[in-house]
Amino acid sequence: YVFYFSYVLPYDLLLQHYNLPKVVLELGVAEGWFTKDILKWDLDKLYLIDNWATIGTQTGDGAYNQEWHDGNYKQVLERTAPFAEKVTIIKGLSWEVADQVPDNSLGLLYIDACHEYECVKKDLAAYFSKVVPGGIIAGHDYLNLSYGVNKAVKEFCEGKYEINVVPDEHESMASFWFIKPL
Repeated sequence: YVFYFSYVLPYDLLLQHYNLPKVVLELGVAEGWFTKDILKWDLDKLYLIDNWATIGTQTGDGAYNQEWHDGNYKQVLERTAPFAEKVTIIKGLSWEVADQVPDNSLGLLYIDACHEYECVKKDLAAYFSKVVPGGIIAGHDYLNLSYGVNKAVKEFCEGKYEINVVPDEHESMASFWFIKPL
């Protein structure tokens, strides 16, 4: 099968096609726009992890003021309220709270948190064991070379996993996905 998507990614079809657990983790949630789409997938479980706090040393969303983060968190709570029995929201730096997600539980890990090289490396290392064999690891902003996503993912996958690129309306925002081997 060849899958070609736009940004609203039908990862739910990949979960079905590969007969994967309907358990998803979104790392980096912000106001929850992608979460809103994911909630349509009839999942068994959705983990949402975001710091929802200002980090002065970061560029991008992490550097925004606390009021912005608080507003985003409130929006996520409102969007997920009807699905409360299936959603677990975890606040904190993604790699520091990884122990709250069981190993070998995820059908899909979607990474869109801190885009700095070291952060993406930490996220891949911290969450790889959380994905079931044959599961999908994906993320956003892969082709934006001003971020560290591309470099970290390429290094992680080099010689081991085939990286698939998912086009977006803006080339730099393209996503990536690869399959954890069986």
